Amino acid sequence: MQEIKGRARLLVTVSALALGFGLASSASAQDAQILPPVRVTTPADAPKKVKRQAPQTASVDRSLGQDQGQGGQGGEARQGGDSGPSGFTPQTASIGPFANVKLLDTPYSIDVVDQKVLDNQQVRSLDQALKYVPSAQLEPRGGIDVGRPQSRGFEGDTFANTRLDGMNIFAVTAQPLEMIDHIEVVNGLTGAFYGPANPAGMFNFVAKRPTDYFLNEFTTGYSTNGGWLSHADVGGRVGPNGFFGYRLNFVNEEGSGYVSTSHLDRKLASGAFDFRFSNNTVLEVNASYYNYQKSGYPGGFSVPNYFSNVPTSIQLPKLDPTQAGYGQEFTSSRYEVDTESAKIKHDFGNGWNLTAGVLHNRTDRFFSSVSNAISADGTKFTQSLSANPATPPARTDAFSNTANLNGKLDTYGIGHEVVLGTTGYRTEAYSSPQTSALTKTLVTNRDIYDPLEVAPIYIPGRPPMYKSSDGWQQSVIVGDTITLNRYFSAMAVGSYSWIGSHGYNASGVQTSETYTDGFSPTAALMFKPLQNITTYVAYADSLQKGDTLTAGGVTRTLDPYRSEQYEAGVKAKLGGIDARVAIFQIERPFAYVDGTVVNEAGNQRNQGVEFQAGGQVYENIHLLTGVTFLDPKLLDAVDPNAEGKQIIGVPEVQANILVEYYVPWVENLVASANVHYVGERAVNNVNTSWADAFTTVDLGARYETEVFGRKTTLRLNVNNVFDEKSWAAVMPGSIIGDPGTATKGANTAFLGSPREVVFTGTVRF
Repeated sequence: MQEIKGRARLLVTVSALALGFGLASSASAQDAQILPPVRVTTPADAPKKVKRQAPQTASVDRSLGQDQGQGGQGGEARQGGDSGPSGFTPQTASIGPFANVKLLDTPYSIDVVDQKVLDNQQVRSLDQALKYVPSAQLEPRGGIDVGRPQSRGFEGDTFANTRLDGMNIFAVTAQPLEMIDHIEVVNGLTGAFYGPANPAGMFNFVAKRPTDYFLNEFTTGYSTNGGWLSHADVGGRVGPNGFFGYRLNFVNEEGSGYVSTSHLDRKLASGAFDFRFSNNTVLEVNASYYNYQKSGYPGGFSVPNYFSNVPTSIQLPKLDPTQAGYGQEFTSSRYEVDTESAKIKHDFGNGWNLTAGVLHNRTDRFFSSVSNAISADGTKFTQSLSANPATPPARTDAFSNTANLNGKLDTYGIGHEVVLGTTGYRTEAYSSPQTSALTKTLVTNRDIYDPLEVAPIYIPGRPPMYKSSDGWQQSVIVGDTITLNRYFSAMAVGSYSWIGSHGYNASGVQTSETYTDGFSPTAALMFKPLQNITTYVAYADSLQKGDTLTAGGVTRTLDPYRSEQYEAGVKAKLGGIDARVAIFQIERPFAYVDGTVVNEAGNQRNQGVEFQAGGQVYENIHLLTGVTFLDPKLLDAVDPNAEGKQIIGVPEVQANILVEYYVPWVENLVASANVHYVGERAVNNVNTSWADAFTTVDLGARYETEVFGRKTTLRLNVNNVFDEKSWAAVMPGSIIGDPGTATKGANTAFLGSPREVVFTGTVRF
């Protein structure tokens, strides 16, 4: 812990020096020499006329450090510069080693949640951000705002499906979105582009980069679910030819949550720096420290697959999450996340460039939580306390890497965009030798509508740790996008991967070892009948590491799984609207424990249709909408009662529509409304217990003005206006999606958030 705090102090010191230097330099900004003229887009102003349209976005130049490199990193040009005034029409994204590809011409389903959406909707947690992605959910781990992101109804991995600037990070922790420019979501299988991963898509958080103008922005406000918030966002360039760039973000939010006995405390310090050694070479260095703590919020509600070998039959009740007693004031979740990275980019000219980077991500966690076990008839619950220092791992370390050589070739009139790259990571998990958990029954067989607060119980701190396991994977990636003529093109990408792991006891003695390797290919054919329309068909076969399970005192790691995907889609730019539709089928195997035997049996097959559209639909109206229809089925199930049933926690329909209205009779006023729908979800494998569908409505407004000569933006958002009582998510009892026929384990449901009011003011200096 002292090491983490030391790094945090170092980051704050360096950031403060850069901030002071930057503010001093901004006084004489007119004397600063900036690298070749780069047209950038600052937050758009509405035109000053009574009958007006939403502001249009200027074009941007693409130069090194301005939209180059793996993970979509770049300068201010990418940061909102190609997404329209509301952030609803992003034009580019990264997919594996292919940086900043045009979404229209990419034969895969990709969503981008832009910084303008994050800012204007006042998004502060990942679950809030993912509602704008119609195929995405967050599978909770420790609350509805912390968990594994997943797409198309497949459970994500703890590392393989989540990245920061194109490099792997630990997924099961709080994510600080104030330092993030945008989130890229590649739906479906991604093993060919990123190496072995679950078929849950890829979630890439792209950090804010230094700006080419002096940015000094301060936000303060209040939320009914978190208390007072302050956020400073500072950026700019100093030195000859803008040699040194900086972007600093500091956040403090602390106060009471929506339960009278709950509390939220989160702090962020992040810095993104770059050094422009020449017009062709830039070094990026990044560091961040995030401390997130919450206490007193509702715990999860467990529902067994069976009661006494009889399938449960429960319709989860509508509960009030603000009632004290579903969680306890003395229980908490604590996360400290420490991340450092560096990346170098070099442009050789003639369409060839090199990107290489490394990242370290450390997460310290400690949970003390309550679990509310629902009775067989769904009317009562028993509450238990659990504080286990051994599981989940108290500390995780990830060491990630990436290197890509991209280039353009022409052979006999056929164009090629080729890539040769490598990406991988090494993880280390630390646990406590103290394996006994603090467990205690707090409430027994109580009316589920009448929770009870109990007297505080002392929960000891975390004992010393030892390295209990490590794992690694490394992939070599080769790809080519081939342009045959103006109508036809193709993409072929493949990765060969090596995967290994070790287990250790408390004495440091290695107790297990695994090793395997394999190939993951993908191929697509594209046809453009018009320049503004792309149709495609795609196939992917992706490797993912086998699960490690213990049965009868013996731990066994299964061979890698193979997932398969078939997809076809259409993308189009229709006037001011960007739209896409995709149909797909994905299948992956399951593992399960049956007594003393670990087996692979059963398959999850998801078939679905995705639709997404965004842009200007009328003079003053902008729209971002999407819907996914999904048929998530368990096939070849070990439990015959579960055969062909809907997968736990995955809705058949999920939809969202966000509308912004640039009010014509009030200058610089924008109103917004968002409607989010989630269909009913199965709560057990045999589909006899369910969580109801729900719909939430959010309303918002923002107004730009000047206060003492400073540009000021006031934002008001009311989330869940009608205070809908809902179950936000359902987590299967097995962390790997076990069909659960032998163990008949419990699944966990989490209450949705109540109405929330957020008001902030942002001043730009």
